[in-house]
Amino acid sequence: MSDGLGVSVPRVLVPRPAGRAARLCAALEDAGLEPCAHPFIDFSYADAALISAFNERLARGGYAHLVVTSKTTVQALSSQGNFAPHASVSVVAVGRATAAALEEAGVRVDHVAAGSGEALVASFPHYVEGPRSVAYPVSAKAGPTVKDGLTHLGWDVERFDAYAPVPAPLPAELPGLIRAGAFHALLLTSPYIADLVLAHQPPDSTKLIAIGKPTAQRIQEHGYRLAAQAEHPYPADLVAALRTVSPTQTTQA
Repeated sequence: MSDGLGVSVPRVLVPRPAGRAARLCAALEDAGLEPCAHPFIDFSYADAALISAFNERLARGGYAHLVVTSKTTVQALSSQGNFAPHASVSVVAVGRATAAALEEAGVRVDHVAAGSGEALVASFPHYVEGPRSVAYPVSAKAGPTVKDGLTHLGWDVERFDAYAPVPAPLPAELPGLIRAGAFHALLLTSPYIADLVLAHQPPDSTKLIAIGKPTAQRIQEHGYRLAAQAEHPYPADLVAALRTVSPTQTTQA
């Protein structure tokens, strides 16, 4: 696309779920890029009875600690109307967005960890004390980093798959645009999204940007070259990663 002055504006595919791309798209536009938001996934919550039973145990204080890693987890647990952990439960949110979602749901947040599983595991012993039981509601596609890491440190972690990502319907022309190299860069925000996007076989000229080490590793497992990696899912981090591979002079949002 041209900016009207004959200068080509790089197009960036943003495959985040519906309703999750507005701030990032605004930051990309401010950086002189053309964001193209197309959700590649939707979410399916766990069985209602299982969510209710999990929430009831939280309400009784059946766990000492609750670790929540995403806004989607909060939405899944809130879907049955009984998400209210007992006051004795220490609540740990991973990232500012997750903390905000918990507070909006009326759940007190005791600690906010940096926005990655590895950072959570590294910092957990420094601010969590007392009994060792940890409730860990998460995506069914989540990797083992948090559960295995905390278990290795001596915590008794119970994982609950609160939701699962599922493929979203795509515009008919989008796969062909990806294969044709119509996008300067693809922002791949999770290993599962990387699987779905890379199935459409982008050419080597397309720059692949990952959020976090697990997504970066998945890109490489598919046989593609990683162009840049953002450590956190914040717009400023993604813009900074894109600056290293974009032909235009961009400014950080």
